[in-house]
Amino acid sequence: MGDPAYQVRQIGRLLDIHDDGDTQARINESLQKALDDMQHRQANGEKAKASLVITVAMEAHSKGVSVSLGHELKLPKTPPAKTEFFVDDDNTLTTKNPRQREMFGGKGMASHGNTAAG
Repeated sequence: MGDPAYQVRQIGRLLDIHDDGDTQARINESLQKALDDMQHRQANGEKAKASLVITVAMEAHSKGVSVSLGHELKLPKTPPAKTEFFVDDDNTLTTKNPRQREMFGGKGMASHGNTAAG
């Protein structure tokens, strides 16, 4: 039997000492990122799933056992932002519906600084 002070019998101990604790720090950062994402989605009334997979790979060789630790964080994909536009008679995108009549004959959105060059 070896000296218990040097033995690694639990995953927590392995995480503590592997790569001087840097692996554990990266895993903790990923966990926090997942929790932040879940909290944001929950606050917006969304349902979502995430996963954090920790992989321990071991390889025996003549001098001992090499241990590699890795992790993978999977967050839900955020759908791309979408904005609806219309196409006017000049085949140009516009925010004004060209088929809608003016109700009061005003200047429309252009009077509010929503004009675009080009």
